[in-house]
Parts: sequence; C-alpha cells; structure tokens
Amino acid sequence: MDFSQTGTFALAIGVALAMCVGVFAHVLRLDRDRAFYPVVAIVVASYYALFALAGGSPQALAPELLAGLVFVVLAALGFRGSLWLVVLALAGHGIFDFFHGALIGNPGVPAWWPPFCLGYDVTAAAGLAWLLTRPTDASLSGPARAGLFIYAKDLGRVAAFYEAVAGMVRRRNDDELVVLHSPDIQLLVHLVPPQYADGITITTPPQRREQTSLKFFFTVPSIASARQTAARLGGEVFMESWQGPGFVVCNAMDPEGNVFQVREFVP
Repeated sequence: MDFSQTGTFALAIGVALAMCVGVFAHVLRLDRDRAFYPVVAIVVASYYALFALAGGSPQALAPELLAGLVFVVLAALGFRGSLWLVVLALAGHGIFDFFHGALIGNPGVPAWWPPFCLGYDVTAAAGLAWLLTRPTDASLSGPARAGLFIYAKDLGRVAAFYEAVAGMVRRRNDDELVVLHSPDIQLLVHLVPPQYADGITITTPPQRREQTSLKFFFTVPSIASARQTAARLGGEVFMESWQGPGFVVCNAMDPEGNVFQVREFVP
C-alpha cells in the first residue's frame, strides 16, 4: 500500500468521508434499515473488479471477482442473519485493501485507492459496530412510541430468543428487565414476579399457549433462517404458511410457548 504523503492523505479522506456518510445516514435514519450497511459492503467490494475492467486486465479480473465475492457473501449472510457479519465484511475488506498490492497485480487500481478504501472500510465497520452496541438509541427523540411487553419465567433465554430470531438489539439488560429494539418495535421482556413463577410450568419442548386474543408478528429477512435460529434456541417456527399481499407468514413459538408470527416480504 502507498505510504507516501498522497497515500496518507487518501487514508484521511476515506476516514472523513465514511464519518460524513455515517452521520448523514444516522440523521436521516437511513441506517435504521438493516440493508444499508450490507449494501455499502457490497458496493466497496465491487470496485477492484471494476478497476480491472477499466485497466484492461483480464488476468486481474478473475482473482478480483473471487475476492470480492467473499465479501459480498459475508454481507448477504449478515443481512439475512447477524449484522456483525457485515462488520466483519467491512473490516476484512479494509485488511484486504492493506495487502491488495501484494496479493493481486491490478494495473487499473489508482495508487491512492487502497489507502482511501482502507480508511472508509474500517471507519464504516466501526460505525456499524457502534450502532449494534450502543446502550441507548440516540436516534430516538424520546421513549418508544409503541412496544410489546412479554412476561417470561426464564428472562435470559426468552430475551436471547427474540434478540436472535427477530434481529433485535439489546438496549437494557438487568435482573428483571431486558429491552430489545428494532426499527419496527420495542420489545420489553420482564421477569415473571416470584409469587407467580412457581405456578407456571415450562415443558421441553414448550406447549403452545393459544388461549389469548392477542398475537404479534415480526418481519424477518428469511423465514427459513428464522426457523433454524428458533429451533436452536428452544422455540419453533411452524411449517404451515399463508400468503398475503407481498409477504408470506408463519406461526411461531418462543421457548415458553408464547405464540407469535414471522413475516417475510416476497416479490
């Protein structure tokens, strides 16, 4: 990588640009859409192949496409599952930028591009990591406008279930209450008071609690992925499905038998 004055300047510009884009996206709440950072990762992963085409180097095109595919797949898996995979894709591409010149000879790549892309990638990865770990949702001007309260006998297990299946982010975590957040809804998982907990029996596998007039739903990127995650965490996404206008829906059950629905948008 270029460590000259030009390379250092390009690195600084990459960092500054990523910060500006991150702040802009956060102010406009573009980053509340889980597709935002995966798309960023896919775009940055494509540039080296474009440079190979622009430089008229078919020898460089194949390895650039293969390398880019790794990061595209990571970004896609992160969109479908955990966004931490997108953090890994962005940070990993920054490492790739650092070693690119030693790995692939691509005459179409400008000398300033690897340090610029390195600065952008690592800063974007740090920004996404901050979004995933910050203790409060700074993008909200006040308390959540809508949410759902669930009482759980095993607080940690139920909270972890919804955190993983619905792709939510933990905002508060104490002995009696876990607050989970997504761009769509806030979920509050509260420990069942001790005086009532002894009268509640949770079986393995859990029995469906269907004697209720309320049923909530979450939209997930993939029902198939949600089904696998739910099974791993002690719940279940049932096989029967229904088609709606632009979505498909399945009933599901958490580890304590509470019934809800998962939806997936379809073309």
